Amino acid sequence: MSTDVVTKNNEMVGVRRASVGGSKVWMDLTEKEYEAWKNVEVSLEHHNDWKPMHEWVKVWDVVWETPKSLNDRAKQLENHRWANDGQVGGWMTKQATEYRMRARQATKDVMRVV
Repeated sequence: MSTDVVTKNNEMVGVRRASVGGSKVWMDLTEKEYEAWKNVEVSLEHHNDWKPMHEWVKVWDVVWETPKSLNDRAKQLENHRWANDGQVGGWMTKQATEYRMRARQATKDVMRVV
């Protein structure tokens, strides 16, 4: 069972899931992308407990996106059986391209840190 982490305009930015040892939040952001989002108010879906993201990150066990995880998500979309479907294939291709671009940027960000 999972619960979405959403902004006030209902944009999903992560998912809280139960795991061994407690729940974790899988953010749809890299740590670098988080810097631009840390003051955006978020809440768990249907809870309306709005706080800036940086306050939640302090208490959540967070798993961030990485270049590899973004590339893996793009690959899953590109290889999905509906990737060539006329109704959803275009969206899947567009989303996969976005993931690849974010993965490239995340790689550059990691390289700058080193």
